[in-house]
Amino acid sequence: MLTFDHGTVCSIASGHLSPQGFRVGLDLLLDGMTLSHNNGELRVKHEKGEEVYRNANKPYEDEDRKFIDAVKSGSPSGVCCSYADAYETHRVTMAANESMETGEAVSL
Repeated sequence: MLTFDHGTVCSIASGHLSPQGFRVGLDLLLDGMTLSHNNGELRVKHEKGEEVYRNANKPYEDEDRKFIDAVKSGSPSGVCCSYADAYETHRVTMAANESMETGEAVSL
């Protein structure tokens, strides 16, 4: 569980069970709505039905290309987040890994 300063709680799960591939995703359970984002689409489920928005591009390839271009050129202008945000994301990811390995809460 990840608890933000303002009280929002997030559950993080990780695993690798299939030799055929994997799913990277984010599921948000909101009041009256569920958002599910995975490798290729965003699904919005609500009381009136479901909407599906499919990627028109290959986001991982685009993200990697922008990062490589930024490193080569020395200009971060094409990168979608700041280095500070990337570092904070890395810190949270490593804390989640540590928590899974130890079974203990990790504070940042």
